[in-house]
Amino acid sequence: MAFAVRVVRRLPGAVKALYDGAIDLARLVALDRLTAQLADELVDAVATPVLAKGGRPSLAAFEQAVRRRILRVDPHGSQQRREKAEEGRRVEMRAEPDGMARLALLFPAEQLWAVWARISHLARGMRAGDGRSFDQRRADVAYGLLMGADLGRVPVEMQVIVPVETLLGLAENPGEIPGLGPIPAEVVRQMSEEPLCTWRQILTRRDSGELVDVSDRRFPSAALARKVRARNTTCTLPGCDQPAVSADIDHSVSWGDGGKTREGNLAPVCRRHHRMMGRRKRHPSPMNESPRPAGWQMQQGAPGHITWTTPTGAQHHTHPDNYTAE
Repeated sequence: MAFAVRVVRRLPGAVKALYDGAIDLARLVALDRLTAQLADELVDAVATPVLAKGGRPSLAAFEQAVRRRILRVDPHGSQQRREKAEEGRRVEMRAEPDGMARLALLFPAEQLWAVWARISHLARGMRAGDGRSFDQRRADVAYGLLMGADLGRVPVEMQVIVPVETLLGLAENPGEIPGLGPIPAEVVRQMSEEPLCTWRQILTRRDSGELVDVSDRRFPSAALARKVRARNTTCTLPGCDQPAVSADIDHSVSWGDGGKTREGNLAPVCRRHHRMMGRRKRHPSPMNESPRPAGWQMQQGAPGHITWTTPTGAQHHTHPDNYTAE
């Protein structure tokens, strides 16, 4: 009765759409639930444009449309509710029949999306044909990670579609994580300022939706990695003959210092020397001075042409392999 009274009072247009068969009861329930925190004067501004485009192909698509509209109509309120909801993040466990139990995580959506992507990636890489389903492998991966098993590093790329004006702080239109749905503009901006983030921004124009640019990603694509390894077929540190096929792809100018993931800033470096380079970074500097690099340094003037500077100041040069030379 409370539900019926509430939707008749706050969502008369949605009740009419239900009567006309434009939406079903599940969509009306979702619309009521998602707009429950909105002031009455904002509910119609959300419901009317959403209902004008029908019930969408699926309930999930309908819910995403509602959330997207809420973020546009009430961006500041959405951010405040997001911050309050984030304070309630938690882990819960519930007993299930037959000696089973259920573990539930309540976290910000983009964080759990990254967790889900990593678990799924690791599960796909496990040996198939052992009788386990993909869901079972994913469950085993999750248990192993929580119990401290070293399952290796997995780069997770998160695509966030966001208008240029939102990223620049000129508008509050929400971002969109494909497959997950809209996220508040402020959350997108916070993600874009994280130097260790490994996600790619897909920039669009607010008016036309036209693609403006696809920003750099921290990890190179498979095609770019193959090209870099074919260009320099061994570790590029002078004197090292470890094959590039098993080497890491390193940034000449590190990602954290603004280096781009481009062919001219990438080179294969074996794991041992890559770790050595990781310890080269910086020494403390006096106040008002920029940090002083220490140890081995690499500078790539042209793709594959690398100048290495040793800790003593000596320089060595590495060149791309020439496939036409005798």
